[in-house]
Amino acid sequence: MHKFYHMMLEAPGLDPTGTEVENALNQFDNWIRYSQNCWIIYTDRDASYLYGKLGSLARSAKGGHIFIVCLDIKNRQGWMPKSLWNWLRENQSASTPIIK
Repeated sequence: MHKFYHMMLEAPGLDPTGTEVENALNQFDNWIRYSQNCWIIYTDRDASYLYGKLGSLARSAKGGHIFIVCLDIKNRQGWMPKSLWNWLRENQSASTPIIK
């Protein structure tokens, strides 16, 4: 079953908009960057798998950090660009209730 995951990546010296990060994320079904160092990833993999594939981005930078957590999009609140809400709607699985 596909799920949404939040990823925060802080890796000094690594461009968060660069090809290294983008190439690492492209191995998953879909993702969106919504802040300088924060992404939402949509995949059928679990957090351990994501960390195994993405953790090296943080480990390669001195003082780097990475945090990956499953998101419950049914319990949400916030003020974000409409494009983010649209992306969430478009990427939810058939078993997840529609976001209104």
